[in-house]
Amino acid sequence: MTLLPPRRTGVARATATLSLVAGLGTLGLATSPAALAVANPTCVGFDSATQSTTTGLMFCDVPAGVTALSVITTGAGGGGGSGIATSTGGHGAVVTTTITVTPGETLNLEVGSGGGGGTGTNAQGGGGGGWSAVKRSSTPLVIAGGGGGGGSVATGSSVPNSTVLAGGNAGTPVAAAGTPASMGSGGDTVGSGGGATASAGGTAGPSTGQGGGPGAAGTGGNGGEPCSTGGSQGGNGWQGGNAAGSCYGTYASTGGGGGAGLFGGGGGGGTYGGTMAGGSGGGGSSLDSTGQGTFTLATNGGAFRAAGGRGRIVMAAPAPTVTSVAPASGPTGGGTTITVTGTHFGGGTTVTVGGQPCTAVVVSSATSLTCTTPAGSVGTADVRVTSAGQSATLTGGYSYAVGLPGTPRSVTTAPGRSSLTVSWAPPASGAPVIRYEVYTRQGSAVCSTTTTSCVLGAEAGTVYDVFVVAVGSAGRGTPAQATTTKIASPSVPTAAPASAELTLTTDKGRITKAKAGQDITVIGTGFLPYSTATIVIYSSPTVLGTVVTDAQGNFTKPVTVPTGLAAGTHSLVASGVAPDGSDRFLRMDVSVAGGSGRSAGSLAYTGADLLLPLVLGTGGVVAGALLFLVTRRRREV
Repeated sequence: MTLLPPRRTGVARATATLSLVAGLGTLGLATSPAALAVANPTCVGFDSATQSTTTGLMFCDVPAGVTALSVITTGAGGGGGSGIATSTGGHGAVVTTTITVTPGETLNLEVGSGGGGGTGTNAQGGGGGGWSAVKRSSTPLVIAGGGGGGGSVATGSSVPNSTVLAGGNAGTPVAAAGTPASMGSGGDTVGSGGGATASAGGTAGPSTGQGGGPGAAGTGGNGGEPCSTGGSQGGNGWQGGNAAGSCYGTYASTGGGGGAGLFGGGGGGGTYGGTMAGGSGGGGSSLDSTGQGTFTLATNGGAFRAAGGRGRIVMAAPAPTVTSVAPASGPTGGGTTITVTGTHFGGGTTVTVGGQPCTAVVVSSATSLTCTTPAGSVGTADVRVTSAGQSATLTGGYSYAVGLPGTPRSVTTAPGRSSLTVSWAPPASGAPVIRYEVYTRQGSAVCSTTTTSCVLGAEAGTVYDVFVVAVGSAGRGTPAQATTTKIASPSVPTAAPASAELTLTTDKGRITKAKAGQDITVIGTGFLPYSTATIVIYSSPTVLGTVVTDAQGNFTKPVTVPTGLAAGTHSLVASGVAPDGSDRFLRMDVSVAGGSGRSAGSLAYTGADLLLPLVLGTGGVVAGALLFLVTRRRREV
């Protein structure tokens, strides 16, 4: 009988590969993707099944703006053993999780090979499936364990009906969410190898013949020894194990190899317990470094005498989520800065509110961004975030209300004589403006206008803080502010204005005469409200006092005619500002007599002086009467 040459084990293949790489390095040839200038595929949209390489070692680059990847990692299936139809390979694990990555980094990917299937009647146990892993350099982020190889039945043996000999499955969850690793299951029935745990490899199956080996970190357990030749590796990292060696002797069989994983499953025992059956291999354990993923099983275990299915790694940018928007409402005119909270926001993220683009998007982290709302209609609007080609919508996440007008822009002040001209530009956003209101902190003057400028009365010598606010149907918006320089006094001409309106009066009406030292209460009207008016008496201008007008632009001011004022005609003038900001003068001419014949405070009578005519008239009457009496007496004599 001719013995077949032994197959090269996974370890031997790995050693040969390392030797080749070392040889290339010795020859000065490039030995890395970077040195060979090999362009790695992008991690977003990566699928190992579409890659042309035949090796299980792959790489991908994280593109700019991507800080997380959704990863589905599937371990390879174990190969089916020979002997009976139920000696199938175990299934590989499927680990689904989201890992945090750095834009520009390269991830190392190891895609598991399926375990080899037992052939013919040579009582071969199936090889264990290789793991599939995502690594940052040599640090594993995700490992999906491989399935164990199926057992075998020796030629001429008669196994019990209860014997199954299926390989153990790879690791699936055994604890609450958050457990980073899970253990594989042991092979079925007689002589099986134990499943790997989260911290130790599976134990070898018991044997009275050719026993399997124990599992180890990163590799599967060996299959049972094939008679006198070496056994095959159950699974060496990503490389699946070959079928266990052939055994041609009657009543001799080999166990299946354990699946590779975080820790490998134990190999199945050989020719166990007089059954002449080789036990199946245990499954490898799995790893999710985030502790937040899910574990399930693939359906890739090899059928009877068939190889296990290959592993697979699929990656994509995770779909974003949107959990909240703050503030959750704003004016229909838009312009509100909102903060959107969720997950998986990356570079190039876009946002729409009510189907319209939200502008000035700033992604501050993977869970928070800000943007400025567009204009919208009254009611609720959906907020939709799109990142790396995937979108999430928060239905009714934002509401538009009538809202308030925006803040007026570019407020300027032009201080005049006892007046203040304020100008501004309309708001850039917000609800429609019905009117503007202008006011100051220091005074009582208020202006309401539909234009973009107005004139306020101002007290001479005062510095004002000016506020301009837009008013809409829902109320007043946020005011804009500006500060003035000191307000100047009203104009005082060197001579009495000839064109002044003769409407200045007193509390006694209009007067035409006054005396030096006399008190007069002057009344003026038609000035700019809350402005300063100055009372002056001419010929040589002498300021008698100043007064601030009331809300109607009127004033009442007591003044005293100077005691040293020369007799003659003088002009009382009220000098101030008109409502449009121009100069306004009111004049009243009076004749001033010298001396103090009347008490201070009495006014000169404006009618004719009748004293002298009265005296003269009385004297004439008396003289006439005397003449009449003298004449009559002479006639009687």
